[in-house]
Amino acid sequence: MTTIPPGWALYQTYLAGELVYDTFMSKIHRQPVKPMSVGFLDVDTCIALEQLANILAIAYFNPVHLKIDMVRYNESLEKYESGRSEKREQTLLDKFPPAEQVVLRTPSVIIDSGGRIIVWYLPGAMTGMIMTDMQCATNFIGHLLNDSITTRKATEWRTHESNFYPSLDGKITPGCINISPAWFQQGREVSAALKGDAGRNITTSLQRSGNRFLVPYQVAPRLRPRKTVQNS
Repeated sequence: MTTIPPGWALYQTYLAGELVYDTFMSKIHRQPVKPMSVGFLDVDTCIALEQLANILAIAYFNPVHLKIDMVRYNESLEKYESGRSEKREQTLLDKFPPAEQVVLRTPSVIIDSGGRIIVWYLPGAMTGMIMTDMQCATNFIGHLLNDSITTRKATEWRTHESNFYPSLDGKITPGCINISPAWFQQGREVSAALKGDAGRNITTSLQRSGNRFLVPYQVAPRLRPRKTVQNS
């Protein structure tokens, strides 16, 4: 993996990813974690990253194999799938029928028939500190979430009001906005809603939890499914 220079803004994210990866590898190979500098990562963040590594390791040893080939499934999709056409969804379901219903209760990896990890199911991966950070950050963006809901064209299904429900305590505004990790880091234009002092407060409140969510994007592509031996 490419080393990030210490002076770069993403250096702490790089360190977090390396810490999780090294901890994960030590778990699955039952070896001590090699010493490394954690830079300016605070203690709470290091604890959260270790918990993430532990859950990743548990999931890695709990594979769930599906009989669907995701490459063939992807090739069958149209360029702009709305997800709201019952006829279209039934066509895909008939072409790629699920073999059985699988209920996940523990951290797991979902593997397709081609041996590709397609889903990491990671309940318990977030510490209470991270969830508190996310709660506070979500409160900051309530007005953006509210403005994101659409009621018009069915093609805007991702933000259509039928997909959202009020929170149980009424403190969280339902909605959907794009704060995709690596979007802004790639030098793309920042949303007008995130400019100015309000945007600075939002991005600051997302900093620690955002750093935490970037880590799996660094770690997961470096991992491969375990080789299993099936009895004939």
